[in-house]
Amino acid sequence: MAVTKPSITIVVVLEWGDIYGLKDKKAREKACKLLFMDESSEYKMYEAVKFLMLYLAIEMFEGMRHGQDVPNFCAILFSRDTSLDPFSFMLNHLNTIGDSGGLEQIEMFLPGYTLQLQMQTFRLYKYDTEEFEVSFTDVCGRDWHKITLLTEDDRHYNIQCLAKMSNCTSPRHPPVLMGMTWPGVPVGYI
Repeated sequence: MAVTKPSITIVVVLEWGDIYGLKDKKAREKACKLLFMDESSEYKMYEAVKFLMLYLAIEMFEGMRHGQDVPNFCAILFSRDTSLDPFSFMLNHLNTIGDSGGLEQIEMFLPGYTLQLQMQTFRLYKYDTEEFEVSFTDVCGRDWHKITLLTEDDRHYNIQCLAKMSNCTSPRHPPVLMGMTWPGVPVGYI
């Protein structure tokens, strides 16, 4: 009997693939708003991303076992007592994301590779040190989008985006930066 992926994962991947392919910025923004219209859809999206992360972790683990080239972070990811293989990684780390836990620093590479994103991170508590700016993608494709994250503690990461202020055009009112944290709780920055 063949095992199939949950239908919501297929739907989300197809919808996200369609959105990713949109060249018009307004059309892409509208499609994203529709995709994240309600909390249930957003939660399903997070679960689908976790499923894709597990799928990629399995592929990378198998690649390591067969001597293939895999990203550098894989050796550390699968050398921990709590994640010696993809099954223990799923049970001890991936399942708790968004419910009672988050990603550890070494695990931050996995969403970047899964979503094909360059993840530049500014660690605010490491300001004025060599470790202030880090990248969670050691090798990436040329066409990968780049996102910037902020963290205050290497446990909570915020994706920065500009929020439109329709009635504020004065230079006295700069645009507000909104951060989205996992599982999607907004945090404001000015």
